[in-house]
Amino acid sequence: MSNVLNARNPYWSSQARATIELMVVFEGLEETHGELPFTASPHDPEPHGVELYERALAGEFGPVQDTPIELVRVQVMCARGDRSAAATARIDELVNQYEELQDAVALGMATDDQRKALPAVRAEIDAYRLYRVQLGQLDTKPGYPLDFEWPTPPANPFVYEPPEPEAPAQDVSDDDQQST
Repeated sequence: MSNVLNARNPYWSSQARATIELMVVFEGLEETHGELPFTASPHDPEPHGVELYERALAGEFGPVQDTPIELVRVQVMCARGDRSAAATARIDELVNQYEELQDAVALGMATDDQRKALPAVRAEIDAYRLYRVQLGQLDTKPGYPLDFEWPTPPANPFVYEPPEPEAPAQDVSDDDQQST
């Protein structure tokens, strides 16, 4: 087990409050490494990690501070990047699929199923593009980055609901117009 000579500055690693970050000086490393950042966890496989977590939680190194806003912002941006990349990958797949369907139609080779699939694929592309734009606008949401609603991604599998057909326009005869 590593002996801790000093620890300070505890703060929650994320808003989930599952781990605590500290600056720690370990015995035997003080000369070569000095003070090191350390993430303490109640589930650490090393006993000193669990012990540091419990001691920090008990307030031995000062009160555990909230996650710094800069760190929250970075964590949100990383999560947004991951979600946006996944949406972009899906858009790319769908655009390829859509172009193949359009090729089949343009060449007069499309099956009925392919013709029927075009509006559904187009709708899914549009849904993922909307989601990606909403992700890009996270920083405009109220409460960002601490307390905000993430946009909802399109359903997987995507459920296409064709638009309701519009009722045909009623012709108004000259006689009907004169009576009003």
